[in-house]
Amino acid sequence: MGDRHPSCLGACPAAGGERGFTLVEVMITLGLLGLVFTLVYGALWSTVGGLQRMERRGSREQAVRILLEMIDRELRSTLWLANDPRLVFVGEDAVTDDGRPADRLTWVHASHLKLHPDLPESDVAEVTYGFHATGESRYVLVKREDATPEGDPMTGGAEYLLSEELVGLDFHYYGPTGWVEEWDSRQSNSLPRLVQVSLFLAPEDEVEGAEPVEIRSIVEIPMGEQR
Repeated sequence: MGDRHPSCLGACPAAGGERGFTLVEVMITLGLLGLVFTLVYGALWSTVGGLQRMERRGSREQAVRILLEMIDRELRSTLWLANDPRLVFVGEDAVTDDGRPADRLTWVHASHLKLHPDLPESDVAEVTYGFHATGESRYVLVKREDATPEGDPMTGGAEYLLSEELVGLDFHYYGPTGWVEEWDSRQSNSLPRLVQVSLFLAPEDEVEGAEPVEIRSIVEIPMGEQR
């Protein structure tokens, strides 16, 4: 009983002469721990957010590469015969209202995938790739395909929406004079040897001045040497 200090309130000496933590010290310690946890959590969240953005960007670019491979495959199987009006290769140069490439290319290829066995489809199809305005200062990539080619090779068939993510489509053609921006086999009576295809993906972050992502390929046209 004589060792007690009834008048000691708050910070009393601990047994053996050791002093315990005061309330202020405990609060300071908890505050520091909270700050550390906040910094660690913030860094972790930033890392996770960065990984998610990379994953989204990778998924978008992969989808564009699949589109590009489809165009490349159909270009490699281009059909053409001199002076045959049914077989054309017509590339038109164009731009959108904001100056981005919005080219259009029409040709006939022999790699059509028959999805409807009961319909009179052939392996040969007329195709056109081009940009269509939506009326809202935006453009979408559209494919026209006619698997029963008859009559005018520049019209007919059905149109399919391919992408709303692209902001540009650009074709260049390599011929006897080098790279050119347009091609018309009805006038030149020939095919280009190479075709460069560029698809422009809208920037992921809508930051002023952000440039589109360009995904490009160069395709050799096997029949391009013929005249």
